[in-house]
Amino acid sequence: MSSSFNISIRINLFSPCSDDNSSAFKYGSITSVSSTRVSSNNVDFPIDVVLYKKDTFQLADHRYEKKDLENVSAQWAEELKVALENISEEWMDATFNKLPQL
Repeated sequence: MSSSFNISIRINLFSPCSDDNSSAFKYGSITSVSSTRVSSNNVDFPIDVVLYKKDTFQLADHRYEKKDLENVSAQWAEELKVALENISEEWMDATFNKLPQL
């Protein structure tokens, strides 16, 4: 019998990498969800997100279902493929050069 866990993400919108709250939310959400779902096969939707803006003492929460993020998931997968294709392969030569030549 397998159990499934929901993802709960808490994002503080005070981000040192950006003054743009939507960028902080996007980065935090996508990377958290992607890495969690890939590393654990028993994590699934819904995804609960809670936002806190520094010094406001107020929270905003939202629940995402699978259908809400299908387009984002597809785009994320495609963007990762493109990024992987653009990474230099020279670093792998040291290993491949150890294979016998045919």
